[in-house]
This record gives sequence, structure tokens and C-alpha cells, in this order.
Amino acid sequence: MSDYQDSSDDDEFDQNSPEFKPSFILIAIDTHPVMFAELTDEQGNISTPFREAIKACYALADFLLTSESSKSYNPFCVVIKGLSSVVVPFENNILETVQSLQEILNLPIDQLQERYETKGSTKLSETLLVCRKSFQSKRDYSTRRFLFITNDDCPVTEGPEKFACSNEIRACRGNDITFQVVPMVESFRFETFYNELYEAGEMGTVKEEICLDSEGLMQKLSRLVSLKLSERKVNFYPFKGDYERFFMCKRMSLFRKVNFNQKSYTKSGQQVLYLEVEGESPEYYYVKHSGSNLLLGDYTKEHFKVDKNCLLDMSFSKGLTLMFVADVQAEGGVTVNKPTLLKSDVNCGKKELFKRFWEFCVEKEKVLISLNKNKEVDKLRYVQMMPVLINDEPMFLETRLPFTNEFIPCPTFDYPEEEDDDESNKHRKEIVKEFIDRYTCDFSTDMLIDVVVENKIAHVKAKLLDTKLEKVVLPDSRESATGKLEDVIKAINDRFTLNDKRKRVTGNQSKDGRKQKKVS
Repeated sequence: MSDYQDSSDDDEFDQNSPEFKPSFILIAIDTHPVMFAELTDEQGNISTPFREAIKACYALADFLLTSESSKSYNPFCVVIKGLSSVVVPFENNILETVQSLQEILNLPIDQLQERYETKGSTKLSETLLVCRKSFQSKRDYSTRRFLFITNDDCPVTEGPEKFACSNEIRACRGNDITFQVVPMVESFRFETFYNELYEAGEMGTVKEEICLDSEGLMQKLSRLVSLKLSERKVNFYPFKGDYERFFMCKRMSLFRKVNFNQKSYTKSGQQVLYLEVEGESPEYYYVKHSGSNLLLGDYTKEHFKVDKNCLLDMSFSKGLTLMFVADVQAEGGVTVNKPTLLKSDVNCGKKELFKRFWEFCVEKEKVLISLNKNKEVDKLRYVQMMPVLINDEPMFLETRLPFTNEFIPCPTFDYPEEEDDDESNKHRKEIVKEFIDRYTCDFSTDMLIDVVVENKIAHVKAKLLDTKLEKVVLPDSRESATGKLEDVIKAINDRFTLNDKRKRVTGNQSKDGRKQKKVS
């Protein structure tokens, strides 16, 4: 019997899986005077490394507040050096963490410095002890990390203190706690810092990583706390009808949806009663298998002669069942769900068999078409498994094949033929190149903002945190691009003959799209 038959039936990629073990991270922020040196960004805003570190922690908590996990545990803890207590303990829920960090972040820079800056000598060993003890309640884990954010590369000046710090670092290693220093200045001397804390020969290989601002630090923290949140084990059956022979894989999701994981608590801490209403189950559609189908074509019409009764066949085992090998059915962008990655489970001992399937698809330029079943009682869907190579590891890109009524082909337009004049074509290429160069920027997914979702998040957070509601408004991209591209657009209009007949011609309809009634 499969080792994964008793796994969770939820089709979510989060901590609901019984194999999941959370990762915990403790963030200790130094209060040395160098952490309060003024920083000025390109817009002229003034900040300090200490405030940037708090800002990154707040951004992390804010990120976790809208994570898709249904669990509300706090995966990180914040300690400020010199304080006798932990600022944000692991026992807090995410909502309490956001509130605590927001209170600190709302303080002016001079008040932050007055309240937290080290006035006299503080022992680093005491801070290390507090941090190590904070991990004692977290016994079930995948990783435990201890990050020390500081710009002081010489934190220990006395011999006894150096001995005490070395003992604490050694104790962290003995308790499976990974220690790392993260400076926020480029001139930081890693070798000097680690020599202060490690005895000769104990340091080994250390990771040197610098985060100059809150954005870079936030990216590092979010990577650490999100470990193993998106993996789920699944069985792959290469022989239809034979469910005794299979090998185990791991399915990874690279997408995240917004969901408030503190929805079981009000801002006053009282429990909320939920009433779940079961929605209607959507009807399955017949698969069109004629030659006019732009997606399936003639190649697979014999394989796709199925109706909803076949797709509701419960004899298939939970997991992926290989149905046949085919040409690529869905090109990039043609999918109706979030694509996932499928890789071999290193613990199953059949990695070579997985690789043979992958190599066959690469050599023959084929894909695997499988039936996917996530639950014991589930609706089956065809998925395409395309071979890809990621970080030198063979994987399959898994996308769900749309039914005919779900597939909308891209519209095509008749453009005028190119002129034979080489000089004109040369000028056109130069104009297009200039257009691309001017519009090229360092792309980040943060640029893709869903205004509706962001305003919903802002509304709920304002109610939970008792803050002022600030609506998200996107600037008009056309106005911002006018000055940058005005002369290029004029050149394109002069050099290119554009086709204006792009609108679809409909029947006799009114302006609002409704058919007009004939008046006799």
C-alpha cells in the first residue's frame, strides 16, 4: 500500500500536510550606536539600520498575515539586544506580532534611538542566552535559524565575555540551531566578527550575506520562513490499472493566494463563529475532439473521446495515472489553474526511473498526459507533464488541460505585408530597439498590483489593527510613459502602417450590446 494513501485530502500547499514540519527563525537586532547612524535614500527619506531592521520584521509579519495557510502559528521571534524580555515571542499569533512591531515602527527616529540605543556596555552572551532559550518550546521543526542583525563587527572586547559567547554559540550548534550574522553595511568584516565568537578551528564555512535595506532583508527573511510550505507528496502510476507499481514524487506550488490566516479571531481576541455553506458542484463538460479544436488537434482525438461519466470514474487511485504520451497539448500560458512542479522524492529510491521518463520526453519532444486525482472522492482532470530542468534537477511542469469551453484562442489580425525596402526595415528595427531600451526596467513581481485585492486587505487590516484606511490607487501608466516615449511613438506612427480594423463586427445591436427590436 502507498505510504501516502493516508495523507491529507486538502489540495492546498501549506502546513495542512501531516508530513509538514515548520521552520522557525529568531531575529536578534543589535542596539550598538552604529545601528542608529542616519541613512538617506534616493528620495531624501532619512532612516537608520535599526529602523530598517524593524521595518523588515514588520513587512514579514504583514506578509504572513495574508498567507494562504490555515494555521496561525508565528514562525519567527524578535529580540532586541539589551532588553531583558523578547519583543515578539513565538507564542504570539501573527496579528499580535503586527501590532507589536507597528508600535515600534511608529516611533520617530530620535525616540527609537533614545529608547533602544546602548548607552553603556551590554553583554552579547546574555542576548545569545535569551535567544537560545526562546527555541526550547519549539521541539518539532524542520530548521531553526538564529539571525543576528548588526553593523558592529567587533562585539566582544573582554576575554571572559568572549569565552561566554563561544559557549553560547557552541550550545546553539549542539541544539541544531544555525547561527548567522546579517550586516546592513558593505564595510562589515565577517572574519573579524566570527573570530570573536568562535574558537580556533570551530568556525568552518560561514555564509557572507549583506542586506543594505529593509527590502533586501525582507526578501531574505521571507525565503527562510517559507521553507517547505509548498511541497506535497504524490504517487505517480506509470501503468494504467496497475496500482501496485508506482514511484513517489513531490509536487511543488510556486504561487501564493491572499488569505487572512487570523480570521478565527476578532481584534478583541474573541472567537468567531463560522457558518459554512456548500456551493454547487460545477458540471463536467464534454471534450471536443474534432479537427477544428485549436488546442487538441487531430493527434489526440482518439484519446480524448471521453465524457463526464468517464471522468467521474472512481477506480483510479489517488495521485497521477499516466494515460499516454503525446505532443505538447497546451503551450505556455494556456492553463486554467496554477502550474506546479513535479520532482522525484529522494527517499523513494526510484530517482533513476523518474529520470528515464524525463529523458525520454526530452529526446522525443513529447509530454506525459496523466489523470490527476487529489482525493479519494474527487473530480478527475487531465494534466500535461512537460519536462523542464531547474537548478540542474529534472522536473515536470504540471498544467491542467482546459476543456474546449474553457479554451479561448488568441485573436489574430491581418497586418500589412512588410516593405521590401531594406533602408525602411533598418529604420523600423532601430525604432523598435529604441522603444524596448526606453521601456526596459528591473522587473519585480511587486510591480504587479491587484488594486481590488489590495484594497480588501487594507480594509480588513484597518479594522483589525484600528488604523486609518488608506486606499490603494495606481498611477496612470499612460501619463508616466508619455514623456519617456512620446518621440518614439511618433516615429512608430510615421514608419509603420498600423491596421485599425481590430474590433469585432457584431450583429444589429445597440450601444449597450443588446439586440435591437424591430419596429413594425
